[in-house]
Amino acid sequence: MDKNNNLIDFIPNKLIKTYSLQNDGVEVIPSIEKKYKLKHNKTKSRAIVIQSLYESDVSGKNPLDILKRNYQGKKLDKEHTDFMELLVKTFIDKKHMINDRINSKLLNKNSVLFPIDKCIIQLAIVESISTKSLNKKIIINEAVELAKYFGEDSSSKFVNGILSSLI
Repeated sequence: MDKNNNLIDFIPNKLIKTYSLQNDGVEVIPSIEKKYKLKHNKTKSRAIVIQSLYESDVSGKNPLDILKRNYQGKKLDKEHTDFMELLVKTFIDKKHMINDRINSKLLNKNSVLFPIDKCIIQLAIVESISTKSLNKKIIINEAVELAKYFGEDSSSKFVNGILSSLI
């Protein structure tokens, strides 16, 4: 545990990112292993949500509390904090329905998803539910980008395949 009693020991190193402030918003320092950068501020906001969902999954703590802690002290505009909070609140309200949808598409019902892939897929489903104005291709594209950033080498293809049949 860190000084704030957070379970960072259980979070893979590539999920622990440093955020630095730039004129154009928050910059996510790229994964050391992959040298892959997230390009857009909305994508960076989604990355913060995924980190919060992942930590909540591991720790059992409230994802909204984790999210607020994760962006606390960062100079984020209200649009981005509202966007992140909407996604997490929708996730909390619809978690069981979202997980049931994911489980219905797994070929082997005994399959276990990588936790980070699960969080990325959950976020994409949440976004398809909460933001009707976004095209499903954009939602899937964003999820694939995040899978390339956070996931294993095959994660982006897996996430794309699952989401193509879910959204």
